[in-house]
Amino acid sequence: MTVVKSNRSFEKRRLSVEKKIISSVQNLLKGNRDALLRWVLLLATAGVLFASLTPTTLLTPLSLVVGQRFPRDIYAHRQVRFVSESLTEAKRRDYEATVQKVYRRDRATEDYLKALVRDLFDEVLALQNQRSPLPEKVERLRQKVGLNISPTAVRYLLRSSPLSVRYSERIVLQALETEWARGLRPDGVEVADARRRVHHQLDRLPLSSSLRFALKGIISEVLLSNMVFDPEATQRARERARLSVPPVWVTLSVGQLVARKGDLVTPLHLEKLKALSVNWQTVIGLVILSLILSYGFGVFLKTAVPNVYENTSTLVLTALVWLPPLILLKIFRSLTGWEAALPLITTASMVGSVLISPLVSQFASGVSALAVIGSVAVEGSGPVTVAMRVFLVTAIAGVAAAFLSSDLRTRGQLLQAGFLVGFLTLLLQLAVGTITGETSYLNWETWSPILLWSAITATLSPALALAAIAVLERLMDVTSVFRLMELSSPHAPLLRELAEKAPGTFQSSLIVARLAQEAAKAIGANDLLTWTGALYHDIGKSIRPNYFVENQHSGMINPHNHMGSQMSAKVLALHVDQGVELARHHRLPRIIRDIIQQHHGNSLMTYFWQKALEENPRADPSAFRYKGPLPQTKEAALVMLADGVQAAVHSLSNPTNENIEKVVKEVVSDRINDGQLSESPLTLKDIEIIQKSFIETLKAIYHHRIDYPKGEVRDNGSPPLRHHNGDSGRPLPPASLPDRPSAPPPRKSP
Repeated sequence: MTVVKSNRSFEKRRLSVEKKIISSVQNLLKGNRDALLRWVLLLATAGVLFASLTPTTLLTPLSLVVGQRFPRDIYAHRQVRFVSESLTEAKRRDYEATVQKVYRRDRATEDYLKALVRDLFDEVLALQNQRSPLPEKVERLRQKVGLNISPTAVRYLLRSSPLSVRYSERIVLQALETEWARGLRPDGVEVADARRRVHHQLDRLPLSSSLRFALKGIISEVLLSNMVFDPEATQRARERARLSVPPVWVTLSVGQLVARKGDLVTPLHLEKLKALSVNWQTVIGLVILSLILSYGFGVFLKTAVPNVYENTSTLVLTALVWLPPLILLKIFRSLTGWEAALPLITTASMVGSVLISPLVSQFASGVSALAVIGSVAVEGSGPVTVAMRVFLVTAIAGVAAAFLSSDLRTRGQLLQAGFLVGFLTLLLQLAVGTITGETSYLNWETWSPILLWSAITATLSPALALAAIAVLERLMDVTSVFRLMELSSPHAPLLRELAEKAPGTFQSSLIVARLAQEAAKAIGANDLLTWTGALYHDIGKSIRPNYFVENQHSGMINPHNHMGSQMSAKVLALHVDQGVELARHHRLPRIIRDIIQQHHGNSLMTYFWQKALEENPRADPSAFRYKGPLPQTKEAALVMLADGVQAAVHSLSNPTNENIEKVVKEVVSDRINDGQLSESPLTLKDIEIIQKSFIETLKAIYHHRIDYPKGEVRDNGSPPLRHHNGDSGRPLPPASLPDRPSAPPPRKSP
């Protein structure tokens, strides 16, 4: 017996060590994967910044277009070898022109002509058995079959024996099949050749001259083209011919003449100039600057907003918010000028402020403004004052957009922020232009572009921001304040369903949400997310509401009275999984689903565990724990604590201030001792503040009420209500609570 116990103990230790090793390896792989992703994002950011910083004139310094004449002789200043797109395209067009049309076999035409042949010979046999005059038979046969066969050929067929007719039918059908297998295109030549071949074969067969004449006439009528033009196959053949063309390389040697003065500019000339005109010193400098800006942005994220840096999904979201505007700016800048940066950068700033962090958007606005000014400076398209105006206007507009979008609650507020940003860009351009002297003498030519781009920024930025937020919410499974406000509405389908099916759970969820929201405000967590998550944390109870005490009214039979403790625990734990499934079915955001899944952690169902111990002292406690996982965020931890505190205080028969304080501290202490908060980012200071917030909020809910004298009528004219306090019963929770935060929450951390 001792040996068996020792072996079991050893096996448990071995399994524990294996689990620790596997967990360590998984964490190491995850860390390497995250580090690799961060480097990929850094290089991608550097690449986009380099593209944005590099003006087109750096690669083609001579502003020449096809059709102009060279102002001077141009020689190659270095040896270069490049792929000529113009020569390659010309060669591809030549190859494509050599591809002949592709035809396909038309089986329907073949079947139709074969059917005509069979009908012809069947009709011949049928007419042979009739006693009509021969001319009448000939005319009837020609009309019925519809073939333009000479009357002489028809007479020959009618005079032939039935055996000869059937033999002739097989000869014609076999000849048709043989020639159609070759494929006869509708150019007339191949059909004529095929008929000659068949006529020659007929001459070699042991047939009478009259029957041979008749069969040649039939062949001339039914042996037609069976190939039709196939445009799709032809196009595929041409595409294959194009793809088969290798790139055409052009080599220029040092001192080689590229173009003479007065020569017309061709696409090949422009390609040569582009290959020769790369200023590598500037290019290398721009590469270094791009890497410095990208690395500096990463350092900023790591030090100022570490929660963004450590979350790879948020890093990817940041890249998706800020890199596309820089790419679009590169595209539109050559068409519209630097002013295109205003709506693009302010849009990205608004989206980043709503979905990520205002601080990140403000810093990214400055980096993007540096990219814009760098392009202007490298291009040398204006004096230094132009670059100064570009940087100040773009950077300040982006920072203002982030600031104005930091505490939004509705889409209408985002539109208002866009209009304010547009008006600010108008003032900035006028003010900075006055400082630099560019707008000292205002006229319509100066005013019109300023007014135009201010109006575009005011209208386009919020519209694009709303569209981008909607797309990124689905693409990256993030949640904006707009979505949270919609979900926290009392008219949300799941909340209406919970209120109808499980009114007790709904009321307790309101109190839990109130407790968690106030605590979130106190510690600087996302109170709107906390409020919304708390409203939905128990939606799984709407499936079996009668199994939960808050939904059981007097006179109702408790289902748990007829169940074992372990089965009751399974039913109780099932509401978490069902809540997650309901949330997934109704497409609730992942962050809400996580709160639903984590709000019990892997805590012990104490009541049923104690009941099980009474039944079986050796009962396994793991069967009475929730599956978890433990809360991973402050918001999920707040919902867990508020849920436990609300249930404990609600069970008090005498909820005095002292009892409330005692219960709150006991519940929080139990959760800490049970390890339920070990994976949450809550600090000891946060927990102390949370306890104080819970106590103050619960005191406000369960405050002492006076007893009205019997028969007294209240101020509103309604009959008196009996308020329970002390030992006479628990106070009822408020009938309704606000369905959303009354004040904007502090800035959330993703």
